[in-house]
This record gives sequence, structure tokens and C-alpha cells, in this order.
Amino acid sequence: MLLLVALLTAPFAAWAPDGQQPATSLRGSWSATIGNRPALQGTWSAELQEKTPNAASGTWTLVGAGGAVIARGTWSATKTSGSWSGAWAARVAGGGARSGTWRADAGGGAKTFADLLRSSLETQLTGAWRSGGLQGRWALKAAR
Repeated sequence: MLLLVALLTAPFAAWAPDGQQPATSLRGSWSATIGNRPALQGTWSAELQEKTPNAASGTWTLVGAGGAVIARGTWSATKTSGSWSGAWAARVAGGGARSGTWRADAGGGAKTFADLLRSSLETQLTGAWRSGGLQGRWALKAAR
């Protein structure tokens, strides 16, 4: 049911304690369509590790019209054969669970997933998602 049109807040670096690898934290908002129906929306976050530049994971929420969180979940991303794709899962408030897959349209020459997200400062990112018989489109644009 979801994935991203959005406004990401500007990326910022977070340093890991005890000499661990530094991580880049990214946060933002997303919206997506279900078929031709209007957009869903919510928030997302990511922790990108230098050690695994072609993979990432994070969390997300689906927010209802009144601003209440109606689902919480996780997502993952990998780069394979020059394309970016991943999976997501969520637990809906009240008990149900959903999961699906997503892919980005074009990587725009991004070498890492962090590069791909940062490129949305200049160019809107778009893609598609699928869950069972449902599918839709998403877009992402970062804010400065």
C-alpha cells in the first residue's frame, strides 16, 4: 500500500560510538498512489552505512488524514544489475500486516543508495510498488 512522494529533510551525518563505522541518517516524508486513486502519505527514515553502500534499511509510517499513524513498518533496499529495488513490511494499527516490493525507475547514475537519495535534492525520484494484487507509483523529492 505505500511508498514515497515527498520531502526529505536535509541529510545529516551521525557518528557511531566506540569507533564504529559512521552512518548517514536520512529522514523525510513520502506519498504514493494505489492504482489511479489519490495518494497515501507518511514518514520514513534510513541509516546508511559506509560499509554497505549498495544496501540500506529503515523505518516508515503511514499517516491518516487526521495525522494519526495508522501503520508502522520497515523497508530495505539493494542495488542489483544497475537498478534499485527493495521490500517493505508493515503492521497496521489494530493488528493486520502487509508487505510488498518496490523499485526506483532510474538510478540517475547514483553509485550508492545514499547518492540516490541525495540526488533528490535536484531531481524528483520516481518508482513503483506492489503488494499482492495492489500496485501504484511513488515519487520522492528532497528539501534543502
